[in-house]
Amino acid sequence: MSFANLKMTPSHQLVLRASDAAVAFTAARAKKPEEVEKEARARVVSGGGDPGNPMLVLGCHSIQLGKYRGQIFRWLLENDAGYACHVVASHQRERETSASDSPLMANKDSLARYSCAHPAFAEHLKVRRAQEEARARATLPGRGGEALVGIGLFKEDTLKDLYDSKEKERQNYVKWLRRKTPQPGSAMDVAMKYIWGRDKERSAAAAATPPPPASSSTSSGPSTSTSKAAASTVLPPRQPTAPNFSALVRGRPMGPGELQARIRKLMTPPARPAVPAVSSVRDQRPSVPPPPTTEVTDEELVRRVTDGEMGNWHHSGRVAL
Repeated sequence: MSFANLKMTPSHQLVLRASDAAVAFTAARAKKPEEVEKEARARVVSGGGDPGNPMLVLGCHSIQLGKYRGQIFRWLLENDAGYACHVVASHQRERETSASDSPLMANKDSLARYSCAHPAFAEHLKVRRAQEEARARATLPGRGGEALVGIGLFKEDTLKDLYDSKEKERQNYVKWLRRKTPQPGSAMDVAMKYIWGRDKERSAAAAATPPPPASSSTSSGPSTSTSKAAASTVLPPRQPTAPNFSALVRGRPMGPGELQARIRKLMTPPARPAVPAVSSVRDQRPSVPPPPTTEVTDEELVRRVTDGEMGNWHHSGRVAL
């Protein structure tokens, strides 16, 4: 079998915890690359495999560093994938700045090539590298939310994107994280600390926001009632006097006494209508005082008629006084 039988969780996540066999293993001495290659081919042949299969031979290479020195690559991935991921990720960063061809670097090159041929391992390694880079950015002030979740279905999301998401599935995942008890220093622990911090910020912001002002529903009440009261006190316009004089004098001739009596009746102002009672103190408005009543003498009546319209009628010969 050329590929390792990787252990997966029920949710299809790569198991990174060391197995009992890995815990009990004792490291052997380091060997040279040629010796490692020769031993690998011998393992393949003894197992009935094809030594011309590169992946099969590569899986039988023995690791030459760390606590599992002497074990083959396939065994390492099957028993402690987390350790293998740590070694490969560290080696990839090292290779970005080093071109060393030492036996140890050659052995780690072979381990990286074999491990990354497994899709689940390569995917986890990619997320791990991205998480490490995001975690480095998150150490800067005000950028803590740029760290990746690193676990679960949304492991490639940043903590900020996960918390601010409006999607129901992501919101439920945040609620689920709030109820967990994580292992200190784990990715879940980092995610939960961020979520709790954002919860406190949101609560503080809600407490500091003043309530909206109550809308006033009585702003138009007084003006409306006042205008109604004012409208109820408006007096009807007086009828013009001149047409009444014309109607008076177009009839039969009349003596001075009768004419003065008729004129005095027309000059008397009509009675004012009663002002309706107001419903409240707020609706009360000052009443308009009635015009002063001036008694008109007979001489004044005769003078007004003579100087005005009645004088013209005299000249026309239509009124006989």
